[in-house]
Amino acid sequence: MKPAAAERGWSNRPLVREADTQRARSLWRVLGCLAIALSPVVVCVVQQNECLRILFALNALRVEHEALRNEEQLLRVERARLESFARIEAWATRERGLARPDPRRVLVLPLDATEPRDLLAGGPVAVDSTAPNQPRLAGWVGHGVD
Repeated sequence: MKPAAAERGWSNRPLVREADTQRARSLWRVLGCLAIALSPVVVCVVQQNECLRILFALNALRVEHEALRNEEQLLRVERARLESFARIEAWATRERGLARPDPRRVLVLPLDATEPRDLLAGGPVAVDSTAPNQPRLAGWVGHGVD
């Protein structure tokens, strides 16, 4: 049996082409020019993406800031409610069983006194209550000052 190529009289030989260096250089030049031409677009897209990320973060911080301001306002209202003297006095009488002191046992001292004990040792001190803007300290004396 004869080989099939010999029967036909011809054979398929692989084609070997020469490398076309000029076309390859031309292709690389075109690709380089495209890369250079598109690089500003890529930079612009990256910067725009970063700008959008910062804007979203800023918006989230604004929302958080507004929520914290609202919470602070609620806490201020709650603090004012808790600090009211009428509420504290009602709580002291109801929960702690405290009573209002006898007005005769309340001693008013000037604020510039260095040691209140020294003033108590000498007896009650008269404070001019008609003087405007005079700093005073009022306290309840529980050991029988009359």
